[in-house]
Amino acid sequence: MSVLKVTESVCPVCLTKIPATIVSHNRSISLQKTCPIHGTFDSPYWDDLEHYLWCNQFSKPGTPRGRQTVIETGCPSDCGLCPSHQQHTCLAILDVTDRCNLSCHYCFASSTTTGADRTLEDIHAMYQTVRQSEREPTPIQLSGGEPTLRRDLPQIIEMGDTYGFSHIEVNTNGLLIAQHEHLIKDLKTAGMSCLYLQFDGVTPDVYTAIRGMDLLDLKMKTIRHCREHQVPVVLVPTIVNGVNDHQLGEIIHFALANNDVIRGISIQPVSQMGRYQPGSHISLAGVVKRIAQQTTFLTMYDFYPIPCPSPHCSNISLLINDGDNIVPITRLIDADTYLNDVYTALKASTLVDMLIDGANSEIAEDIVCSCGLTIPGAVKKILDHTLFITMMGFMDAYTMDLQRLAKCCIHVATSERQLIPFCAYNLTNTQGSYLYRQTRDATARKQ
Repeated sequence: MSVLKVTESVCPVCLTKIPATIVSHNRSISLQKTCPIHGTFDSPYWDDLEHYLWCNQFSKPGTPRGRQTVIETGCPSDCGLCPSHQQHTCLAILDVTDRCNLSCHYCFASSTTTGADRTLEDIHAMYQTVRQSEREPTPIQLSGGEPTLRRDLPQIIEMGDTYGFSHIEVNTNGLLIAQHEHLIKDLKTAGMSCLYLQFDGVTPDVYTAIRGMDLLDLKMKTIRHCREHQVPVVLVPTIVNGVNDHQLGEIIHFALANNDVIRGISIQPVSQMGRYQPGSHISLAGVVKRIAQQTTFLTMYDFYPIPCPSPHCSNISLLINDGDNIVPITRLIDADTYLNDVYTALKASTLVDMLIDGANSEIAEDIVCSCGLTIPGAVKKILDHTLFITMMGFMDAYTMDLQRLAKCCIHVATSERQLIPFCAYNLTNTQGSYLYRQTRDATARKQ
């Protein structure tokens, strides 16, 4: 056994901060920690030692900005953001409702049909918090719960536009959009940039296992409506070991076959947050290993860690699809160029817009040409035939590394004028109690 890192974590039972070590054993990696009250935990952390070490080269210093709290007891209890946080907000999430029209077996928000909506005043405060912290437009994701249950969702999108947010995506299961085509038109007219669509696989059994019912036909109908109204779609698979991890390759092939409307895939291996069924852990190394096994054109190392957060939090690749060949752009850009040219040249909002709808092609052209590809004037055409794949390895109470958390760049905006790192906001103990997230029942709120 070899110690790779000394850090701090939390006890999965009481969420108390405790010392932790990340160790390798037989080329796999685990996170070990001991709570004085609840004992020792040895949790799977990374599936491949070589890949874990390779990721380390993609680390970059953060760019902290706004601060809303002071340091009292330290991470993870002083969010947010406190002065020790090392990164600004690359994506801000606004939970506009706790209500949902599904009761999925896996739900980090533990959403129910009786959840409460945030008031418009609350949502104004959330937008203001992000703008005041960042001082410039940041990509916004409207989430929940199920945002499309709100009849005033177009108004909420328009509200974001008044604050100067140019990229606003809606995180949705797509059920209402499948049933009411006018909804996608209304959301686009209001200024929605893309649909962030829950999409767990290409067969009915996957949805029955994860969502409690067969939703495949409704997902396909939602995608058809988006195509008809020219709304870009990002597929969001929740990957559960032994349930749909064997369909990663098929999801990628499906997206490539529908690349006219599907602009990307955001893969999220399930974390033990909120409502979940215990199962074996899949790290990002496990995800890329399965993708390499299930496709003929990708390897584990075609996915570069995103350097804004910890290099073990997320991966990205951009597939150039000319109809005959599929080439990951990471094979054309070495790690040094990627770190020091590409990410230095782009703001988060520019990158997101460019990947999803081909915007900012002049900036993209400068980057591509600086990488040694002499194709002036052709970047827009290339962007129209690309598929980006990202993956996020969210930490739970078993895998929480507080050094990673301090560099988180995906933040949940609250009406209390705070920005809280996603993994802290949704951190759940073994009894289902959250550290931060306060889901509210609609009936209780009326009392």
